[in-house]
Amino acid sequence: MNILALETSGTHSQVALLHDGVLLQRTEQKPSHSRILLNLIEEVLEQAGLDMQRLDCIAVCVGPGSFTGLRIGIAVAQGLAFAAQLPIVPVSSLAALALDFYTDHKQETGAGAMVLATIDARKSEVYCGWYCSENGSVRLVGEQQVVPPGELPRAPDLSFLNNHNTTLSELAVGNTARYIVGSGLLYRAQMPEWASTLLSVDGCYASPSVVGVIGLAEHKFMRGETVKSTELRPIYVRDKVTD
Repeated sequence: MNILALETSGTHSQVALLHDGVLLQRTEQKPSHSRILLNLIEEVLEQAGLDMQRLDCIAVCVGPGSFTGLRIGIAVAQGLAFAAQLPIVPVSSLAALALDFYTDHKQETGAGAMVLATIDARKSEVYCGWYCSENGSVRLVGEQQVVPPGELPRAPDLSFLNNHNTTLSELAVGNTARYIVGSGLLYRAQMPEWASTLLSVDGCYASPSVVGVIGLAEHKFMRGETVKSTELRPIYVRDKVTD
């Protein structure tokens, strides 16, 4: 499987190419997506000896996150996919962040653990969503939201999960740790008291990784969860979409 992935929801431009099980990755830390994204794509394709026509799909992070970054990443994905007649796999930045966490902490989390993925939305707000691990990927439990730090949503209870095709035995009731990761932790002092019981871990989760985007895209592509270039839309969550 050959997947090209783009992640521009944060301040870094990230590009990865999964080529027959080998992962190639490029990251540029300067916030200049429009100038360098195509260069990074050219670099990974050249290293793999591939052209666009040999790709199976293009994966792109569609938000929530930086409005400007998202628009650039989506526009590049649309242009490349249209030219090469490729399907696109849209990936949530919060889901990618959650998968980054689960991938790094498989031993600690256990089957019943859930994670609240958060991203600083600026304007004293936080993008957030609760996720559980599912067959090497993650599943959103509830909905993605943007809220003030003091209004973070509590973890859904076990009955909610059970109503969504997850049995209580699968949840490992005796091991239901709750974690919180992401740049939303900048506002931890403003979060509700119950949030202090959530576990946080060492690691760099300021923004989702393009590796997480690739991981989600593999599963979504196999399930047929793709869109045409003309159908791709960002997930802003917040109604007003100006940086």
